[in-house]
Amino acid sequence: MNFHDVDAFLFDLGNVLIEVDFQRAIDHWSNFSAPINALQFNKFLQSHHHMAFEKGHMSPAIFFEHFNNEFNRHISQEQFYAGWNKVLVKEFPGIRDLLLQCRAYVKLFCFSNTNTIHHELWRVKFAALLAPFESIFVSHELGLRKPDEDAFKAVIKRIGVAAQRLVFFDDNWENVASADKIGLRAVHVTHIDIVHKILHELVKR
Repeated sequence: MNFHDVDAFLFDLGNVLIEVDFQRAIDHWSNFSAPINALQFNKFLQSHHHMAFEKGHMSPAIFFEHFNNEFNRHISQEQFYAGWNKVLVKEFPGIRDLLLQCRAYVKLFCFSNTNTIHHELWRVKFAALLAPFESIFVSHELGLRKPDEDAFKAVIKRIGVAAQRLVFFDDNWENVASADKIGLRAVHVTHIDIVHKILHELVKR
């Protein structure tokens, strides 16, 4: 990658910088009643309710009610929150030091589709990892989420860097395709090694 015309890196968070595993939530909730079907849960993550929650248009309490209704559960709010937060596993090894080194060469930003429950956890749990970032943009505060082009345009405007001078990392192909469409230099992260390789190229040049 040619870094001479790059001013900033924009990172997704989940499965780019930190490991996210929704199966851990399914396993936790299944301890309290019948097992949850993984396919049904993945469908729930694509539902209007989850999208609204990630855009900040729905409170955690209402989202919790929708979850119980969807899966015919009667788990407590505490049990729901405990499972919901288990999806945030750990930062990927070595990524923190690389980000600290990259900060000397480009500006670092983060843009995550997330919600108030997860945000409250990861901004504390991963504070050291996120320290090098100049700004962190979250869907529930923007009222917009990836892959909507308006979401990317809002983030680009706040960053103040031309789209073609931004390298964007995301594990979701739909997000990558949308970012590429509006001019971002989008990288599809199918494995953490892809991120490591590009960051190493930047600091070793």
